[in-house]
Amino acid sequence: MESQQDYECAICLSLSCEPVKLKCDHIFCQRCLERTFEDKEKRTCPMCRTKISSKFKLKVDTKIKEEAKEAFPDEFEEMTKKLEELKIEEAKTIKVKVEYGNKHKLVPLPSKSRSKPSVSNKHEWTVFVRVANEGIKTENIVEKVKFELHETFKNPTRIIENAPFQLTTKGWGTFEIPITITWKKSLKYPDTVLYHDLSFEGAGEWKNYTLRIHEDLIKPKTSASKVKVKAVKPAPFK
Repeated sequence: MESQQDYECAICLSLSCEPVKLKCDHIFCQRCLERTFEDKEKRTCPMCRTKISSKFKLKVDTKIKEEAKEAFPDEFEEMTKKLEELKIEEAKTIKVKVEYGNKHKLVPLPSKSRSKPSVSNKHEWTVFVRVANEGIKTENIVEKVKFELHETFKNPTRIIENAPFQLTTKGWGTFEIPITITWKKSLKYPDTVLYHDLSFEGAGEWKNYTLRIHEDLIKPKTSASKVKVKAVKPAPFK
């Protein structure tokens, strides 16, 4: 490696003081990769999309780190200080796991319709947004949620302003649902837009979105070290 660019993270575009080299030879900051892969089931290189094995650990490449430190001492020292400051601030934040997805149940067809090929099975399904952390209420984080259904639905844009932030309806087809989450004003976060593919497989499908919030902004005030995340699967319809 010859230039500083060779030691820069392709995500933050800064000199990496904790470099991780992937098998495709691309270099990233350890912190940047951890953030990038946080809510993803499958990992790929952010640059070339090469698949990354689940067994591959995001360990700092000490050889590359020492090379960067020796070649660019001033820049390396500056980035190290910035990283230390970030870690101090992150220690004061709580990682809030926001679950979004759907659950469903099959609605039996009337006996007269079962013999008609043109009549499809219907599903009653609920699309939802909720906080998975124990001790944190969804309504203390979320102001409102907008679900955008398929255009064939009457009033396809549905806005839910009170907990539980979910809606239930019926249909036979699957489609992508854009979900816009408006956070509480006190958090000072812009709206987040997520996309969920409606699923009628198993109990349904759901994913996680991680939101980092300073512990002083969450009421009741809770120490970041004491907040637990409970992985709760959507309960099946009874």
